Amino acid sequence: MAAKYEQIGMYVRVPDKLYHLMAQTLDIGSEGLVLPQVKTAEEAKHIIRSTKYAPLGERGVSISATTTLNRDYGVVEYTNWANEELMTIIQIESKEGVNNIDEILSVKGIDAVMIGPSDLSQDMGIPGQLDHPELTSAFRKIITACQNHDVAPGIHLADMELVKKWVKEGMRFVTYSYDTKLFKDISRNSLDNLHSFVRE
Repeated sequence: MAAKYEQIGMYVRVPDKLYHLMAQTLDIGSEGLVLPQVKTAEEAKHIIRSTKYAPLGERGVSISATTTLNRDYGVVEYTNWANEELMTIIQIESKEGVNNIDEILSVKGIDAVMIGPSDLSQDMGIPGQLDHPELTSAFRKIITACQNHDVAPGIHLADMELVKKWVKEGMRFVTYSYDTKLFKDISRNSLDNLHSFVRE
């Protein structure tokens, strides 16, 4: 509710691509979903069936009071709005997903791709090597496919230099670091400064 009233988009990464996990998370007010380990067009079709209302999908109708901030909306008005505005973000985290990216993005209703670089590098047999030529090639293949299908290409990174590089190469949906790492980095920087004062 705090995110809603502050007009902050709230996207939830569900643990699996099961109907009840996807639909229920949208029903309680999420403005979009991040779906892990999408590998095939069939999985993408299942996601759209589960997250979109008719005629795009088969999601059961539930007008979320959280999403509407307790305002009244008719079913047609709400479902049309939800189909247009609620984000469907898929994660590509495997070689299979990269190889099938064009077929996956041919499925209407996907708004963005979020590359999981750690899982993808692991699956490619080059764990953690985020500057490896094969991984770089995979990133570029995904960006090109996204551009061809009018889908936002994205990635999660914890290195600001890599963020700069990939934004320049076309990434439009980027998440940076995570809460515990940010806290750890700030704490380390503060401690380093304190130690330097003591040494002086």
